[in-house]
Amino acid sequence: MLKPLKKGDNEVTPTMEDKQGQPIQVASAATMFAGVWLSISPWLYGSYTDRSAWNSWVVGSVVLILAVIRLSRPQGTVALSWINCVLGVWTFFSRWIYGYIGQTGRSVNNFIAGAIMFLAAAWSATHAPKPPEQRGVASANPQRDV
Repeated sequence: MLKPLKKGDNEVTPTMEDKQGQPIQVASAATMFAGVWLSISPWLYGSYTDRSAWNSWVVGSVVLILAVIRLSRPQGTVALSWINCVLGVWTFFSRWIYGYIGQTGRSVNNFIAGAIMFLAAAWSATHAPKPPEQRGVASANPQRDV
C-alpha cells in the first residue's frame, strides 16, 4: 500500500506516467530474450552448419537490436515492435521455407520463438505510451496547446 509523502520525505511513489511504460518494458524484454534464444538455437540444436542457421542468426540479432532500442526508448519507436511482429511471423513460417519441418526440435523451437516474438511485440506496439497531450498533462511548450 502506498503511503502519502510527508514534507521532507525522500521517497517517491510511482505515478501513472511511471506505470505506463511497464507493459512495454516487459513485452520488449520478452521479445529481446526470444531474439537471443533464436540466435543461439542453431548451436543448441546442432544445425549451425546448415545454411538455414543464417536465418536464425540474422533474424534473432535483428529482433534483439530492435527490442533493445524499443526498451530503451519507448516513445516514438512503436514501428520497431511492428517490425518484430513481422519477424515473428517469418520465424514461424521459416521452418517450411527452409525445409526443416521434419526436425522436431528445431521446428518446435521456431514455432515457440516466433509466437513469443509476435505476441510480445504486438503487446508492446498496442500498449505504447500516449503523448502528454493525450494523457491530460500540459505540454512544456504552451504554444502547442493553443
